[in-house]
Amino acid sequence: MTLRTSVLSLSAVGLLACIGCRKSTTAEGAAATPAADVTAPAQDNPDQIVVTQRTAIFPEPDAKAKSLAVVQSGETLVFLGDSAESPNAKNEFFYKVKLSDGTEGWARNYGLILGHPGAVLLETPIYQRPTILASTRGKLPLGQLVGIQGTQDDFVKVAASRWQSGWVRKSDISNDPADVLAAALAGPAMAKKTGKIALEAGLAALTDRSSGIAKALQAKLDSLDGPAAAPTVTPAAPTATPAADSTKPAQ
Repeated sequence: MTLRTSVLSLSAVGLLACIGCRKSTTAEGAAATPAADVTAPAQDNPDQIVVTQRTAIFPEPDAKAKSLAVVQSGETLVFLGDSAESPNAKNEFFYKVKLSDGTEGWARNYGLILGHPGAVLLETPIYQRPTILASTRGKLPLGQLVGIQGTQDDFVKVAASRWQSGWVRKSDISNDPADVLAAALAGPAMAKKTGKIALEAGLAALTDRSSGIAKALQAKLDSLDGPAAAPTVTPAAPTATPAADSTKPAQ
């Protein structure tokens, strides 16, 4: 597994925190440019968005409008620079985005993470800074979709939601498309389940078991089942000693 060495030029905690400051140019004048990540080189696509839950795309920033499309967990969008507050709900924002087929529209600020798509290969702590000496902000579960926002040494900066971001060990994250797809499929199946039931549901959602996520789910499931019992070996019956021939003269 290899991670892209190039990183995002936006220092974002989550999509709302990163691009919510860009007000719609049509409603409030020129858009403000968020601060750049001074530790990162320029990125070829710094406004990529990871979809972490199913969400609708609207022709205007209004959830009452008829939707243009629905994007699924694991898909990516491109943020086009405009945002607008919802006319119908407080603390709800819409972002102007472009879909992979070129469709442009508005998405609500739910289940959208700024960054390149990644998947958590095993349960891992998320640190406040790129060192295991830093305080943690909880853990990310196996199969969690994240937005990869940067790298430093052996750590990767990720965001799992608007409220949870930080640094995880590079070895615990994959940006392989097969793992991202597996996480997108297994994650919803495992939602609101725990333990063995969650693992079995995640595996059942995967038709291809060759990804790192599938192998990690299977390995964790096997560990819960415990080591296979050793086969029982029945000892062979002792061989009888032939009786002495009493007709022979003594030597």
